Amino acid sequence: MRNVVLVNLILFLASPAIAAASDDAVSNAQLKAAKEFPDFGWVDGTSLVTDVNDDGVPDVILVGMSGDSFRVALVVTTDDGPLLSSMLFLQSASAQAGTCGKPTGWIERARNEAPLNALGVYPEGYQHCEFCSEYVLIDDGNCDPVQVFWNTESEEIGWWRA
Repeated sequence: MRNVVLVNLILFLASPAIAAASDDAVSNAQLKAAKEFPDFGWVDGTSLVTDVNDDGVPDVILVGMSGDSFRVALVVTTDDGPLLSSMLFLQSASAQAGTCGKPTGWIERARNEAPLNALGVYPEGYQHCEFCSEYVLIDDGNCDPVQVFWNTESEEIGWWRA
């Protein structure tokens, strides 16, 4: 019991430092993305700090809006500095690379056989891995969700949808 209390105390005391580091990572990623894509406004509340490429180092996923399009940007930490990878999507129910509504956030889940079951094949570079994650983009519409993952073949952002 004493160990549980001690661990909780350590986590509580470390939380502000962890949150500040996450805020700094998001701010730095937004600056990098804004330089590359100046026409996009990076939407607060849609950023996610997580290890996208499974190298043990936190990366940042961002969503930027410009008119009826939005960009999902991924800033991956590498030995050579931050690497930016992105994909353009539309707010359009009729576009395969689109959503029915404005992106509002992410759900992180384990990579599994869902794309194989839905599409009959895995997308290029999709690695089925119970300890690896993919990220489901939440929007305020009713389309099948866009699912983002780290493409292990091209070493950039990848996506799929049913």
